[in-house]
Order: sequence, then structure tokens, then C-alpha cells
Amino acid sequence: MTDRVKPAPAKNTVRTRPDSGKGSDVWLARIFLLVVIGAGLVSLLSGATPESLAFWPCPFHSITDIECPGCGMTRACIALARGDIGNALHYNPLSLGLVFFAGGFALAPRHMRRFWRYLSHSTRSVCTWSLLALVIGFWAYRILL
Repeated sequence: MTDRVKPAPAKNTVRTRPDSGKGSDVWLARIFLLVVIGAGLVSLLSGATPESLAFWPCPFHSITDIECPGCGMTRACIALARGDIGNALHYNPLSLGLVFFAGGFALAPRHMRRFWRYLSHSTRSVCTWSLLALVIGFWAYRILL
């Protein structure tokens, strides 16, 4: 009888589930796009402008009377769904990136995740911190002007 020695498990390995593209984050992106497209169609078919549609007010703006970085995002996304890029950029320029990212993530989650994982850790950190700096810079610009 020979004793078989099992190889030691590799250290620092992380078990991951197969990338099925069916996570809650993907469904959130898809629901977001469906709501935006639906609101845009309602706005387009009824002749209503994004300003005339009744939405809940921003809680941060209601309390502080200062616009948050997301103020105008709903109107901007509806304007984008209507095809009105000029007004969308006027309401909130960050909406274009949000809709583009949500669209990519909703339609091709595997490719988006694969691309993100392909980037080095330092590149991902630079991207994350740059995005945060962009949002804070945009917020400061809105407050000062």
C-alpha cells in the first residue's frame, strides 16, 4: 500500500463563481435602462418635457438648498431617452457616462467584467479615484457657479 500525498492548496487563491452575467448588479442596470427608456417614451408620446414630469425632489437639496452631484440626473436620463443630448448635458453632464456604463453593463456584463479584471490593480485604482475626483469636481463647480 502506498500512501498518496495530496498537494497542498495554493495560498492566496480566491474561489469565484462562474461569470454568468446574472448577478443582481446586472439586473439593476437592466431595470435602470428599462425605466429610463419607459420614462423617455412616456415623455415623448405625451409631449411632456422632462421638467414637467412629476418626480420626487432630491432629499439633499431639500434639506441643504445645495444641489448634489446627482441633481438633474433623472431629467437628463429622460432627455437622453428622448434623444435630446443637449438638454441632457445641460441638466447633468454625468448622465451620459452613467447611461453609457449602465448600457454596457446591462447588455454585455461578461465583457465589462473581463475588461475590468484585465486592468492592473493600480490602473483600476487610478480609474476609481479619477471618477471620484470628477464627481467631486463637478459638484464643486456647481456649488461655485
